[in-house]
Amino acid sequence: MDKSTYKRYLHTQQWQKLRFEVLKRADGKCERCGYTPWKRGVLQVHHLNYDNVGHETADDLICVCARCHMELHGITGKRKAQDNKPKE
Repeated sequence: MDKSTYKRYLHTQQWQKLRFEVLKRADGKCERCGYTPWKRGVLQVHHLNYDNVGHETADDLICVCARCHMELHGITGKRKAQDNKPKE
C-alpha cells in the first residue's frame, strides 16, 4: 500500500473502530512501557507489521506513547536546535 492510500485508510470508519478497540484494550496506558499520560488523546496506535494493513486485527496493533512510537520507527533522541536550521 502506498503512502497516500495508507493516509486515506487511517481516516476510514474501519480504521477508527479498530483504533478505538486497541485504545480501549490498553486502558489508558502504553502497552510497551506502561506510561500513563495525564492528558487524553496522547496515546497512539502502531502497526506491529504492515503485512495486513486494511485487513488487520487488534492483535496486529499496539497502543503506545509517542516516545515508544518513535523508537519503534527507529527515531530516537531529541533534535538539537542546530539540526533544525536550513541547510545552505
